[in-house]
Amino acid sequence: MSDWITLIIAIASLVPLCIAVLFAYFYSSGKSLQPEEETPRQLETAQPLDLKYRIPLSLAARELADQLGNIIHRSLVEVAHGTPVQHDAFFLFTMFTFGQYLYWVRIIQLDLQSLMIERTAKQGHPLHELLNIISQHLLEHNDELPFTLYRTHQLAIGEIMSEKQPDGTLTCRSYTNFVYRYNTEYCHNNFRKWFLPIEGGLNALVEAHERKLPPPHERLIKLQGHLKCLQEVLKTEA
Repeated sequence: MSDWITLIIAIASLVPLCIAVLFAYFYSSGKSLQPEEETPRQLETAQPLDLKYRIPLSLAARELADQLGNIIHRSLVEVAHGTPVQHDAFFLFTMFTFGQYLYWVRIIQLDLQSLMIERTAKQGHPLHELLNIISQHLLEHNDELPFTLYRTHQLAIGEIMSEKQPDGTLTCRSYTNFVYRYNTEYCHNNFRKWFLPIEGGLNALVEAHERKLPPPHERLIKLQGHLKCLQEVLKTEA
């Protein structure tokens, strides 16, 4: 029962944030009725930016939010006491969904077409603000709350999740490719080390359950709420 009360309180605390973000969007939209003069290059990059990033970022946010829901609602505990195959698959997919989301955030930062977001950020663009809120939420250190991902971890995970295609373009690693890299490069400490805070957080949740302690998943509950707000903002911008 206490878990449900904690979940309800955490979700309720996120309602004002969602309202504020959506209000910021409509406010900034209203100001855009009289847009600043844009160069042909800015206008040219606006449409490809939307097509290239909005849908995959929304899908990545949804998959991570759904997996966080599975963790919060005790699926993790059930899997932890299942077969080794079930245990490994759950842990790996959780880390993959984190990596997939951070990849798309990082690629937006790196790609030249993200200049549009950088420009609108100066006007309080809700997408930019919400991405910063999520990043800040992940890096906030708290000894009692696992899953701390410092900015270096977020940047590194976003970069190592990228894979270059034959034509030179970047794409996110597939799940099978991620599992291969995660399992084969552990001894070299070049790939898996960046995901250790996530792996450690999952182990902390399992340990808390085994010791009959309250699950330290407050960070995940708030993160799930932020991701749902992000999906709404991306949907509004469609």
